Amino acid sequence: MKEDIPSKEDLYNLVIVHHGIQTTSKLDDFDPYVMITSHFVSTKFLIVFRLCCLALFSGLLILNAIFQGEPFGHFLLLFTNIANIGLILYFGAASYFTFRHLNSCDAFILHSTLVKNPMWRTAYWQLYHTIVVFQVAASIVFWSAVMRSGFEYPYRSQQLLNYCTYVVNLVLVSVEICLSKWTMSWSHLPFMLFVVVLYMVVTWIYFVATGQALYTIMNLHTTPGVIAVRYLCVFLMLILVFVMMLFVHRLRENLASSFDKTLRGKRRLSDIEEIEEQLTNPRANTTPTVPNFAATQFPVGCQQLMSILIAFDGIMHSAKHGPPSPSHLRSDKSLTITSPFNRNI
Repeated sequence: MKEDIPSKEDLYNLVIVHHGIQTTSKLDDFDPYVMITSHFVSTKFLIVFRLCCLALFSGLLILNAIFQGEPFGHFLLLFTNIANIGLILYFGAASYFTFRHLNSCDAFILHSTLVKNPMWRTAYWQLYHTIVVFQVAASIVFWSAVMRSGFEYPYRSQQLLNYCTYVVNLVLVSVEICLSKWTMSWSHLPFMLFVVVLYMVVTWIYFVATGQALYTIMNLHTTPGVIAVRYLCVFLMLILVFVMMLFVHRLRENLASSFDKTLRGKRRLSDIEEIEEQLTNPRANTTPTVPNFAATQFPVGCQQLMSILIAFDGIMHSAKHGPPSPSHLRSDKSLTITSPFNRNI
């Protein structure tokens, strides 16, 4: 039985599809160094910050699981907790790759098969988009709901923990946006909307199975028109948040470019001032810099060779001009020659 060998047309179509995926997802623009570098801080500071974020997000997730008192399945269905799990995955991966880069310099980034894998790069880049957009959107919905309805918690500790979770998440994600070099692309917006649709399907299944809605906006005991308007508002809000964060990233890149130009301008100005000081200083113009051969350590063979050459030069000078008188040598100190080995000839 002969094996099916793909034809040239099939291979060509496969290459075209792969190139289309690369172009659509902007993988050609993906720079692996954005994972482990920053415009404003060092890589070591970046890994310390990300490790602290990883520990803090993990602790908040565990505390919410303990103090919310919800069943484990219900706890994992809440959008905030799913977004927090995404934060843990992102900062865990970012800390791992930053640590590997510091230990192996450029070897890990340049030669790692994981970094070169297009599927992994797409997933990691998409994960960054989700934590940025979903955290901002969740914070907007939460604080608007709190201000509007004034929901009362059964325990004061739950209220403080919930408030602390949203504040810490938004602040640390904002700091990560400012420090990192990640960029956002329009090509990742459809996948984010697809993830939201999947989450809505899960909430519908939960509503049908239990008769309870996870959120008020997902309550299906109303007219179809109201339901459609609610979900349309959700999608529009996500798109607006995505556009807003896209411009925030571009603003950060512009500020980083201006910051880099300012630093280079200061270095150039300091170099110009140093040159002007050398030109205006008379000693710098009249006193040439002479290398100190006496302080130079030559090998023994080179010292012997130099001694022979100096002696031979003295003999040839005496044969041609005659030996100088001792009184002349003592009176004219300028004729005293110092060899590189501190011997007066």
